[in-house]
Amino acid sequence: MSDDEDYMSDKFLQDTERNVSSSLIYRHSDKREFALMKKKAEIQSKNKSIHIVETEKREEGLSSAITSANKGFEMLMKMGYKPGQGIGKTQSGMTEPISVEVKADRQGLGKTLKKDTYKPRNTNAKLNNMDTRDFRNRLAQEKAEQLQKIDLYKSQKVCQELDTKENVEKPEESWFWIENKEEKEEKEDDDTDDDIEDDQILSNLEKLDILTKYLRKKYFYCIWCGTKFNDEDDLRDNFPKSLLVLVVYVTIGDAEITEIDDESCETLQSEIRITKDEYDELARLRRTCSGDVSVTKCEGFCNSQVQPSVVTTTGFSKECYCCRESYLKERFVILNHCYDTDGIKLIGTDDEAMEIKIQEPAECKSTEAIVGVDECQATRVIHFLQYPGCVPKPIPSYACRGRCSSYLQVSASKMWQMERSCMCCQESGEREASVSLFCPRAKPGEKKFRKMVTKAPLDCMCRPCTSVEEYAIIPQEIAGFADEGPFTTSAHFRRASGL
Repeated sequence: MSDDEDYMSDKFLQDTERNVSSSLIYRHSDKREFALMKKKAEIQSKNKSIHIVETEKREEGLSSAITSANKGFEMLMKMGYKPGQGIGKTQSGMTEPISVEVKADRQGLGKTLKKDTYKPRNTNAKLNNMDTRDFRNRLAQEKAEQLQKIDLYKSQKVCQELDTKENVEKPEESWFWIENKEEKEEKEDDDTDDDIEDDQILSNLEKLDILTKYLRKKYFYCIWCGTKFNDEDDLRDNFPKSLLVLVVYVTIGDAEITEIDDESCETLQSEIRITKDEYDELARLRRTCSGDVSVTKCEGFCNSQVQPSVVTTTGFSKECYCCRESYLKERFVILNHCYDTDGIKLIGTDDEAMEIKIQEPAECKSTEAIVGVDECQATRVIHFLQYPGCVPKPIPSYACRGRCSSYLQVSASKMWQMERSCMCCQESGEREASVSLFCPRAKPGEKKFRKMVTKAPLDCMCRPCTSVEEYAIIPQEIAGFADEGPFTTSAHFRRASGL
């Protein structure tokens, strides 16, 4: 190094980089591997793979514009096209060709695009399904509310006319009369929070129920049949029987479920002959005693009804209310006529009489009875056809309703039982109809529309209770001799399923 050279310059560092040798690689195998890797890198830099070459050529071709030597471009120029000019008559179209996107993955065509729009579309699909599911419910609800609004308007109009005839200047409630335009405008201007809360508390159905009771109580007017009766007795006696059943949205408020009058289910005295056999320890007949005993019995007329049902196996839902005991009482009776095994009457001995204990009805009544029902007859009804998971559908149908005879007393032949005779208003012949129900809660694999077969009575008559609700005719207790012990097995019950 000469004196003129600066030892602090970068010249010395550059020389060291050029003179780097592989002296730091001591082993022969490492030197050979390093040389092979270096040679491979040089070859790869010179000889590119076909994939890379294709990509570079494609990008180069797509990025460069078509020259005038191209036949197609030459035809465009002859037709008046100039390079860089927009296409179209107004020259406001595209100036660059549509870019080409090369598919490099294994996904199907449009798969990536579908993924981008999957979540929003899935959300919309759920909303559409919810709309379809709730459509019929919403439609039925809107129809019911519309009918309620119409009937409320009619009731308000009738109430206003009747009150006006009676010189009533102001209704009992503000909504009892129809509001005119001036009152509506004043109400909108002077509305307070309390008024808004009152309007929100009472629905149209509640208003209709209150107004209907008001018209019947004060004016003896029936909005459903459009008739004004003379008094309460006239209203009760001449009220149409077909209006005692359920309609589309009106509950059975006027035919309230109450206890029937005492005259319809009475506790009467009856005389029966009881025979009792007595056996010794070896199960041999010892004596037979008998006698006429005065006991109480239940007798009267009770209500029953039969309505269509698609849930029960018979196709009908039956309810039979019998004149029966409210509870049983025990008492001792004496049988004065006793005979030995040879048929000779026992006189002057301790065995000439037998004291036994029996149970009999203490009080009789019939509950769950509908007041104001006549003899058994077929009645037109609007029946709500119901099935689990389906929307209830109102259909015109027939039902059997009316009173039939019923009685109960201690049995003389089977002293551990009661003799019961309960006649129910039931169908005599039947008719069938096919109805389609919408079932939004159907299980996977089941159809949304279920075709159901419903039945209706062809005619009605009083017949012995069959296939009725079990609770309606099972005795509450076993009547008979307490000495023989309580018979609690099902064989001593007259169940509906065994009739």
